[in-house]
Amino acid sequence: MSNTPKKELIKVDNLDVGYLRKRILVGLNFAINRGECTAVIGASGCGKSTLLKTMVGLLRPLKGNVLIDGRELWCGNAEPSAELLHEMGVLFQGGALWGSMNILENVCLPLTMFTPLGKNEILDLARYKLSLVGLSGFENLYPSELSGGMRKRAGLARALSLDPSILFFDEPSAGLDPLSSRQLDELINKLKENLGITFVVITHELESIFSIADNCLFLGGDSFTVMDNGSPQHLRDNSNHAEVRSFLSRQA
Repeated sequence: MSNTPKKELIKVDNLDVGYLRKRILVGLNFAINRGECTAVIGASGCGKSTLLKTMVGLLRPLKGNVLIDGRELWCGNAEPSAELLHEMGVLFQGGALWGSMNILENVCLPLTMFTPLGKNEILDLARYKLSLVGLSGFENLYPSELSGGMRKRAGLARALSLDPSILFFDEPSAGLDPLSSRQLDELINKLKENLGITFVVITHELESIFSIADNCLFLGGDSFTVMDNGSPQHLRDNSNHAEVRSFLSRQA
C-alpha cells in the first residue's frame, strides 16, 4: 500500500447554501482528496442536491466558498469561474441528453462549444470517450433507443468530453436495475483508477456506497450541516451518531 500523502483537491470553506434567505445547510467545512470518490449521503431532504448545485456553479452560496486546487469557484458577486467550471463534468439523474441528437452528437457538443478543435478531431475524441464507457458501435443511436444504463453511460461520456479532473454525479444509479447499477459502479472505479479522476457522488444506494466511496459526507437533516465524515465502513461501525450507523447498516 502506498504511503504517498493524499493531496486535497476540493475544499469547502464555511459554506452556507440555500435559496434567497432560507438556509438549507450551514457552516459546511470539509475537504475532498484528489483521485478519490466521495459519496454525499443522508436522508431525503437533507440538502444533498442543493450542495451539489453550489459545488458545480449553479447556485451561489449564501456564505463561504468552494475552492478547487486552492482557487475560488465563487468570486465576489461575479459568475462562477469559467476556468474552474471547465475542469468539472456533471452527470445528472436522467443523463440530460439531447433527444434530437444521437449520442455521438451529444458528446461532440461540449467539444464544439468550448474547444478550437476541428470537426474530425472532435469526432475522434467523442468516439474515444464513448469507447471509455463501453459504447463503441452505438454512436448513431438516439437516447430514446438506449436502455437506462446505456443512457447513463452516454451521459458519462459527455461529462468526460472536456477531460475534467472532477466528476459530479447526482444519483447515478437511480432508475437502474441491479446489474446496470453494478456495471456503472465498476466503470466509476475503473475511471478513478485509470484516469485519476476525482468523483463526488450523491447517492442513497448502499451497494454503490460501499463499492465506490473512499469517503462519505453524511448530511444531517436536523443539524443542517455535516454530521459525520469518514469511510463508509468506519461510519457504519464506529460513528458516534446512531442516525449515521442506522443509515449505513439498513437493509438495502
